Amino acid sequence: MAQIDTKIAQRDKLFNLYVAQHSPNNIKLQISQTRAEMDKEDIEAVENEFKSWLQAESEH
Repeated sequence: MAQIDTKIAQRDKLFNLYVAQHSPNNIKLQISQTRAEMDKEDIEAVENEFKSWLQAESEH
């Protein structure tokens, strides 16, 4: 069952990326919808990872 859940999540993620590419104005909505479905700890982990990525990008 977990493999099916992962596959569905990957499909949803790819679909949302296509939507964001087509209509970048919707990205804030997509972020809000995704955050609403997540646990607080997971959101914090992603935000910390993103901050580290931003810092590494700015050093290049």
